[in-house]
Amino acid sequence: MASKYMLEDIRKQQMILDGQLPPPERRVENNSKVDDIDFSLIKQYAEKLNIGVDKDTKPKEYLNFLETKNIIQDSHPTRFGLLCFSFNPEKYLGNKAVIQVSDDSGIDVLAGDRGKNKNIFEGDLLKIITLSMDWIVKNISTERVILEGGEQKEKPIIPIQILREIVVNAICHRDYDTDQKIFLKIDEDKISIENPGLLNYRIYTHNFVFPGKTEHPNPNIAKYLFRNTSAEGEGKGFSLLLKSCLAGEIDIPSLSVDFSGRVVITVSNKVLVNKEIEIWLETKKYLIKPRLNENDKTILAYLYKANDLIHSGFFVINLSEEFLDYQQKISLSKLLSENLVVSENIGSTKIFKLNDDLLRQDFSSELYDLFGPDFLELDAQNKQILSFAMEFSKIDTEFSAKKLTRLLYPNTPEEKLSDDIARKIRSKCNWLLKKDFLKRNETIPISSPKGNLKINLAYKQKKEKERPIEKETGLKMKQDTLFEV
Repeated sequence: MASKYMLEDIRKQQMILDGQLPPPERRVENNSKVDDIDFSLIKQYAEKLNIGVDKDTKPKEYLNFLETKNIIQDSHPTRFGLLCFSFNPEKYLGNKAVIQVSDDSGIDVLAGDRGKNKNIFEGDLLKIITLSMDWIVKNISTERVILEGGEQKEKPIIPIQILREIVVNAICHRDYDTDQKIFLKIDEDKISIENPGLLNYRIYTHNFVFPGKTEHPNPNIAKYLFRNTSAEGEGKGFSLLLKSCLAGEIDIPSLSVDFSGRVVITVSNKVLVNKEIEIWLETKKYLIKPRLNENDKTILAYLYKANDLIHSGFFVINLSEEFLDYQQKISLSKLLSENLVVSENIGSTKIFKLNDDLLRQDFSSELYDLFGPDFLELDAQNKQILSFAMEFSKIDTEFSAKKLTRLLYPNTPEEKLSDDIARKIRSKCNWLLKKDFLKRNETIPISSPKGNLKINLAYKQKKEKERPIEKETGLKMKQDTLFEV
């Protein structure tokens, strides 16, 4: 169910589209004056538009140009005019013209520490973008890469082009009716930007964001910034994130909307095809007939993680064919023909999802057939362990408690899987061994990294052999009862 904030925002956007309300960027600040406009910035903008201007042109001679471009109305600057061309837009617009940045690496939020190296950037939009990007370049973590010829180079953990894109998009898509800052935060392996303003409701459906389909809430600001920065252009910001993810530069980006309507985009330098994905693909070998290449794995990994994010309430970028390269399109076609990926239409847009069998993790019916009422008495985590064990049995593969730990806690970074968690899963596996739900493959050493545990497919037969007397006694009691009746 949509939140009250979202419903109000949708209603406001519709009124703007219907012409009942002016867009926030075109609203006038009555206390401001034309003198607040920096005409050196106006001249630069006119030159970008290939409009001839003379260096001696006086501000008053620009009035027609300013009105035509929605920079002023009724002798007062609009919000667009102040944000892009004012000496000090924050004087009239407050937090609408502010980005706050902070380095949250190693910060204990529960202890009340709000970030180190915190800065607030004010000024016209091009200025705060430049200041923010300079700060990111200075503060983001780097990694060493070896170039051809053996030369070594330090590079940012997330490509700067991607970070510039999310900063520019946040400014373009924010709600300029809301007096809140944009917050940009650096963490050890990710960057997030918190933007006061909802994703345009026309570009997302069922938690899918559609690249290339956009109706900017602030079209004048968007066009101005796309002409003056190296951003991708209207409707292409999300497609760049998608391309970068599939190219192995970043993990799948997450988009969320908090309780007050702020949009949070988080980009991580984690790899898309990680150990979690490799283990997941291994457990699904009984469904995957063709040999998978790296492009196949990349697409399956994207859809797998997208499904997890959607079920957690996040938005994800739809895997649109038009933004895939040639080899990725071949892989998508292959996966569709093998029924590993399915497509469906939402309106005029095609979306791609994994076959439900690839997402299935509950094998309760098969486990009940095997273990009977004993299975119902197990706790939830033991049932989950046996579900994974059932999948491994389908490909006749042994597993270890360590591998199960990775499966049971897929969203926890491996370095944060504590010894206590690992010991807990080992203890449960040992208990399941003791109770005959699992068994060891004695031909494989206990020290094997692949593991030597298997589900006990002979559990039912063994239990039946152990209770022949009970069965006969029960039958005799039943016969005696019938005779007496």
